[in-house]
Amino acid sequence: MKDCEGHEPQTEREPYRPEDRACKAYVALTNGSNDWHESYLVIADDLRDAIIDLLADLRHLCDVEGLDFSAINRRSYLYYRQEPKFTKRRQ
Repeated sequence: MKDCEGHEPQTEREPYRPEDRACKAYVALTNGSNDWHESYLVIADDLRDAIIDLLADLRHLCDVEGLDFSAINRRSYLYYRQEPKFTKRRQ
């Protein structure tokens, strides 16, 4: 996504256009870093909310790119079901 070049992660809660949300997800996926969640935790109250924000942004990215999020999500679930499972962490 050329429109995302130079995109800066959101540092506070503010309204976002769908294109901005798509860029945020794109940058998180392509920045070559393992700290993608940091940009989501900055604006989220906890990890659960950060994951919700990431999923919403991935939906925006699919809209911008003309991809079917539902089909991608179904396929990702099949991958998930085939992968080894970890035990749930104690809270």
